[in-house]
Amino acid sequence: MKISLLIVFFTTFLFASCTKSKTTNSIPVITITSPTENDSLSNSKINIDFNVKDEVDISTVKIELKDKENHNLFSKITSEISSSAYFYSNFFTINANTNTNTLELNITATNEFGNTNEKKIKFIVLPQTN
Repeated sequence: MKISLLIVFFTTFLFASCTKSKTTNSIPVITITSPTENDSLSNSKINIDFNVKDEVDISTVKIELKDKENHNLFSKITSEISSSAYFYSNFFTINANTNTNTLELNITATNEFGNTNEKKIKFIVLPQTN
């Protein structure tokens, strides 16, 4: 009886430690497809398009769009994703009276083990012409 319990204990311990060590080092991979670094956009609608992938479930994705003075123009946090892939595609409308402005898109993703990755890109929004 003691041997059986000992075998069950070691088997459970071995399985749990192998699974955890495989996944705790992974970090989310962020790919921003639109806009791209140093884009010059003349449209008032900016397409924000990116994906996040990981070996384990992604728990949180944060999107921030800021101007060159670090003012927050847009912010969104999506939590409880519970999937190893997250896709985002949406339009953000810039005020038609805006001057030429450098904007920064910042994506931060965290997986179920608390491992975080961040990706930032800068792009230019040109003044709108009527």
